[in-house]
Amino acid sequence: MIIRTLASTAMLAGLLAAAQASADQAAVAADSPAYASATAHDPHFGDKAVWPWLTGKEAYAKQEWPKARVLVWSGGDGKFEDASRWLEDGRPAKAPPDRETDCVLPAADSRYTVKGKTDCRHLTIGRNAKLHVPIRSLKVWGNLWAKRGGGFVRIVPVGDRNTFFRKDVAGGYELPKHSGLGNRAAFPHNIHSKMPVAKYRGASVEFLGHMGVDDELYVVAGKMVIGPDSEFRFNGATGNGTFEVFDGATLELQDGAVLANHMKSKHIYNVTLWPGARLQAGSPERPITRDVHIRTQPWPEREVHGLYCAKGASMRVYSADPEKARLVLESRLPGVDLKSAGGIGLDLAGDVKLDGVLFDQVGPRGIRLTDPAMRKQWQNVFFGEHCGGKPDGLFGKVSAGTHKYRRKAHKFRLYIRPSLQDMEEFEEEAD
Repeated sequence: MIIRTLASTAMLAGLLAAAQASADQAAVAADSPAYASATAHDPHFGDKAVWPWLTGKEAYAKQEWPKARVLVWSGGDGKFEDASRWLEDGRPAKAPPDRETDCVLPAADSRYTVKGKTDCRHLTIGRNAKLHVPIRSLKVWGNLWAKRGGGFVRIVPVGDRNTFFRKDVAGGYELPKHSGLGNRAAFPHNIHSKMPVAKYRGASVEFLGHMGVDDELYVVAGKMVIGPDSEFRFNGATGNGTFEVFDGATLELQDGAVLANHMKSKHIYNVTLWPGARLQAGSPERPITRDVHIRTQPWPEREVHGLYCAKGASMRVYSADPEKARLVLESRLPGVDLKSAGGIGLDLAGDVKLDGVLFDQVGPRGIRLTDPAMRKQWQNVFFGEHCGGKPDGLFGKVSAGTHKYRRKAHKFRLYIRPSLQDMEEFEEEAD
């Protein structure tokens, strides 16, 4: 294992400044003259002003779609499933949206709210439009694009095709100012409460922009990608918020991406990889060229927690240059000295092979392994200046009790199982 210690505050400050500067990419795209005419069903991928980060290797950019009905909302408040409120080719629609229909809530000078729960394919939400789903979730089978000034609540991505889930905002998150409980009312860019992400047959959805859930997120199936310079937060409004990846599902972070716990959580783990789950920085097709970040809750107790990679789960880093583009594991308060308050912790019981990783703000014995020999497989390992000791003192052993940690049965029944049942019904229909 190659170990390197970073002792440069300037380096960390530079990384944070670069992340903040890149947070406005979507806002810059919104200023392009072509932005207004681009939609979720006709994204204008070839226009670099609208898609400045696009490389062409993204799965959603290569996805082909058959032609479909396009419905445009006629204006004002109303119900999403009301066919009389939609226009098709400039005329009143004869049928409401379904999962093979592309929908556009156009930009307007005054705010309006559309409520409903009917599925659709591609969905575009323009300036001053809001799609509000009172209970459960509205399923989007294609791309979702909330333009700058547009909003939505309780929409989830599904289906067997590769898609994007884009929300354009002016600027990103501010860094937390303290280590105490956050202010729930101040949580920005909320899109859901307990949100499942389920893509079928190994398909992916790439989240672009700055958004998050007010409580928890579950990657049930397929691949969830946090795209370049995008940030996804889970707020833990009840103090128990988690981000969980389940059997067969993958979480991937691309250049400059951030996954962060927004406020203090009492849950034993912030990010959990269950058996069969996978966490990766980059991919073989899209290796990272800049750092990606996972930020978890620091704990003052001796047994600190943050990320749990269960036995049977895996972690990988695919980097173009593992000395410069790394998986950064740190607290939700990056750059803060947490030595007197413990630090973050990681329990790594799975198949963890890392080449290009930076640990910072780790507490004493905070990196706990089932087998100390696991470290021998790692390369290009860096330690930040805010860790609670020298590298060897940061490692410990996963306790026997950790292996007994289990997901809560009621959460699986209420939030995971319904998504699995939807996927099973899709397969039955396909047969």
